[in-house]
Amino acid sequence: MDIVAEKEIKIGYHPDYATINNINTFGYEGYGYELFEEISKCTGRKYTFVSGTSQELVQMQKTGELELNGPYEKTAEREQESAFTSHPIGSENVILCAPLDAKIAFNELEKIDGKRVATIQDFYTGEFDTFLDANNLKVEYVDCNELELMYGLENNEFDLILASTMFKMPNMKVVLDLGSHPLYFAASKENQFIIDEIDNALDQIYKKDLKFTSKLYQKYFSGEEYPKKGLSKEQEQLFQEKNVFTVGFSPDAAPVQYLNKDGKPAGICIDIMNIIAREANITVNYVPLKPITEDIQQTVDINLSYLSEYIDKDHFYATSSYLELPLSYVGKSNYHVTENIRLAVPNFAFIDYSKLTKHGNFEIIVDLPSITERFLALNNGTVDYIIASNVVTDIVLQK
Repeated sequence: MDIVAEKEIKIGYHPDYATINNINTFGYEGYGYELFEEISKCTGRKYTFVSGTSQELVQMQKTGELELNGPYEKTAEREQESAFTSHPIGSENVILCAPLDAKIAFNELEKIDGKRVATIQDFYTGEFDTFLDANNLKVEYVDCNELELMYGLENNEFDLILASTMFKMPNMKVVLDLGSHPLYFAASKENQFIIDEIDNALDQIYKKDLKFTSKLYQKYFSGEEYPKKGLSKEQEQLFQEKNVFTVGFSPDAAPVQYLNKDGKPAGICIDIMNIIAREANITVNYVPLKPITEDIQQTVDINLSYLSEYIDKDHFYATSSYLELPLSYVGKSNYHVTENIRLAVPNFAFIDYSKLTKHGNFEIIVDLPSITERFLALNNGTVDYIIASNVVTDIVLQK
């Protein structure tokens, strides 16, 4: 079949996986289904779905019975055989889950040792085995399908479930998190043009709505039937002693964290902190912080404003990265580079901007602390370039 001329692309999916679900004989639903409905508007192609086990789908892709497969984690080994989309279509965390009433806290490793662990077709066992070996732990695997997972705990067939955050598991809590992995769709090398079509379509989708896939993820994977992380032993003890926390944030770093027109904290980081507070059943009081300097001594329990590489690990505890904001140089499209470039930068005393002089003649301007002031200066020509996050830049360009 000449796929270039044909309009239909067949996509393999696993029926126990939540991205594409066959709800009845008349249609589908799910994160992946809605995503490809939107992609179809850009490519003009029809996408149909073929179910099977992981092994069956890989073989079908090799024999040409289907053109796309996924979602998968991108690995060096898989990239030797398949072409992957550049854009991730989402992400998942590999997790170990226990019943809500189980007497096991998050990361309580000694209570994992020797347990019977249910898996679906050996999903994630390789990564889990590496973790077990590193911590001198052993478990017994019990292979199940999705239906067996629902009744296996009641029938005492296993103790824990190894799965991902894309699996529905009501009345369960996460007791171990092996980390987050971006997911991609894959095609055979000769079908690279299909991957290019999808990447181009995703570019168009994100230009219209930066949060398109985030909204889909929220729609399908945020319900109560999806397991949430349990508390560690230390957290359980802390929350028994303290339930109200002060949280510092930057008041002028929109859309990440800022004071809105009503003088209330808002932004991505604030939304995330509010979710954490709700899930942990704690109260947070927000405190706007001044621009970060080396000698700042403001008393808060939690600070949302730090970049990971500038945290003093000797005096502070830090979470894993919860938000990634790539930075770019931003300038007008009709600007011609001169010998002396006026560059407006965030006023962070812990960043050594003198290193930029190695890459050209920069006049570093640090007296424009807010992103709004820097964009205004760029617009009226008092600076040539600014440094801004890609998220902020995309929002400004859209407006």
